[in-house]
Amino acid sequence: MTDLPQSQPLLRLLFWEATIRCNLACAHCRRVDSDEAADKDLSSSEGRELIDQLAQLGGTQPFMPVLVFSGGEPLCRADLFGLVRHAKALAITPALATN
Repeated sequence: MTDLPQSQPLLRLLFWEATIRCNLACAHCRRVDSDEAADKDLSSSEGRELIDQLAQLGGTQPFMPVLVFSGGEPLCRADLFGLVRHAKALAITPALATN
C-alpha cells in the first residue's frame, strides 16, 4: 500500500454499467429501446482488465473499492458470475444493482 497525500480523494465505489441489455422495458428508464448496442459492451477479457485496473488502483489506497455491476440488467450478461469471481479473487467486494 502506498501512502496517499491527505488531499488525495479515495475511490469508494465504482459503478460499472456492465451491459446495456435488459429484460424489461420500463417507461421511466433512460436506456435505449433495444439491445442493439449490446455489441459495444466490454468483452469478457476487457471486463477482467477493467477489474485488474481497479484492483491495482485499490492497492494504492487504504481499502479496496466496491465494484457495483449495473446495467441495463447485469444478470443478462452471460459472463457476469465469472467477472464477479475474478473481482473477489482480487479482494474487490462485488455488488449487484439489478432490476
